[in-house]
Amino acid sequence: MKKLLIILLFSILSFGGEDNITKLLLEITKLSKSISISNGDVTFIRQSKGIVEDVKNHLLWEDNNHTLELVDHFTAHQYCRNLKFKGFDDWSMPTKKELLYLTNVYRIRPSISNMVFKNTKSDKYWTWNTLHLKNNKIIIHWLVDFEYGSTAFGYSSNEKHYIRCVRNMKATP
Repeated sequence: MKKLLIILLFSILSFGGEDNITKLLLEITKLSKSISISNGDVTFIRQSKGIVEDVKNHLLWEDNNHTLELVDHFTAHQYCRNLKFKGFDDWSMPTKKELLYLTNVYRIRPSISNMVFKNTKSDKYWTWNTLHLKNNKIIIHWLVDFEYGSTAFGYSSNEKHYIRCVRNMKATP
């Protein structure tokens, strides 16, 4: 990343004046707003309006107004399962592990980058993970809380929380 910026800067300084430097600074600003750097590695790239790519884990994340709607667990599951977005129809509810990939221990309120994930609440998001107790009479749902990046469980299917759908890019031919 640093090498790319140095090459861009050298090219503009070699072939142009002040106007090109201004253009370069604007491009660097745009680039920094679409990329989240974690431990020195590019982790998340905002591909287009409503899509964020997790480069490290090969996942695409939905990031549009739907991620700001409170829904019950069944509605969240149906929404992701039936989602047709940006040319893909293989979206799903994220696992607890996948949602935790988005969190950063050095961030709070929200615990994920709101520079890259534009549509995020500092609140609980549904996961696919459930626990079934007493012969399936009690179902406990896992959530990831984007306030502090923690997990929570014990929530009823009827409670309303947020949902952020995901798709696995490894499955793409």
